[in-house]
Amino acid sequence: MDVEFDRKTVTIDLLQDYSTIFSGFQRTTKKQIKRAQNRYGLTLLVSNNGQKITDDFYAIYKDTMHKVHAIDYLYFNREYFENLLCLDGVQCFMAYMNGEPISSIITLQYGQYLHGHLGGTKSSCLTISPFSFLYNEIIKYGKKRNCECLHIGGGAGRSLEDAVLKYKLHFSSSLLDFHIGKKIHNLEIYNEVNKQWGNQNPDKIEKYK
Repeated sequence: MDVEFDRKTVTIDLLQDYSTIFSGFQRTTKKQIKRAQNRYGLTLLVSNNGQKITDDFYAIYKDTMHKVHAIDYLYFNREYFENLLCLDGVQCFMAYMNGEPISSIITLQYGQYLHGHLGGTKSSCLTISPFSFLYNEIIKYGKKRNCECLHIGGGAGRSLEDAVLKYKLHFSSSLLDFHIGKKIHNLEIYNEVNKQWGNQNPDKIEKYK
């Protein structure tokens, strides 16, 4: 198996007291959380089932992917999220303002480890900073369930100047190296799939070589 470095990712030590974790947030992040609660009155729903929660998440997620011009690979369909939310250890954190869903993050938990998987925010609500509100709630959720670590991922690429990575570092300065393992089990089929994909996507061959 070929193992290669992918990017730096951010973790939060949940063994610390909540007050210690919160005091480590950047000043602007603390203000965003308090403003989301006190000025905008954001409320939280934590759920892992139901058609409505899946529909609401999927609508927000698609809006976010369009906004950031995401690559095709990240456009997971609704069925993916419907099946995902049926699994043990999976939760959807949804932020509401005036009863309307505006932001959401799906988390995955295995044992003492909690991971922020996918999420998004309605384009019209970005200035409210609901993601900061949600991360704060996920931290409290993880601590109540005796999780030791929350992994919130990295940026859109490897650069340490990536805007998404910089935002996540507002919550913790703890960085880990994220690696990906790759192994070709059947070279003949692998080459055939590559050939078919290249024929269907001639404009992307150079980009993904």
